[in-house]
Amino acid sequence: MEGLAELPEIVRGAEAAGLRTRLIVDELGEVSRGAQVAVCRTIREALSNVARHAGPADVRIHVHRDGPVVVVMVSDGGPVAGWRATPGAGHGLTGLRERVTSLGGTLRAEPVATGFQVTARIPDEGAA
Repeated sequence: MEGLAELPEIVRGAEAAGLRTRLIVDELGEVSRGAQVAVCRTIREALSNVARHAGPADVRIHVHRDGPVVVVMVSDGGPVAGWRATPGAGHGLTGLRERVTSLGGTLRAEPVATGFQVTARIPDEGAA
């Protein structure tokens, strides 16, 4: 089962695909297994979308705690010059939204500045 310890490996995989990533993980304290899996899946899907739609772009990944919620933000600076998007099946964000909302959380995927941002707010029953 995926967990927070796999985040560096997930990021390395994205870098091998050409993304230029910056991973920031604040002190989270104890995080339940369910929340850890949702964090990893959110980051994987968001990075996959960046690679498909923006090419070898700059990506910032920030994971932090906001009280009883683990927040994941993945944002990119937009498509690199000359990049042609390669659309996928179009169900990744829908499936991710279903996963996050089934845990009582929220998922926003929206354009920001010149790029795109995915923000998941995942309730964590393992939080104190």
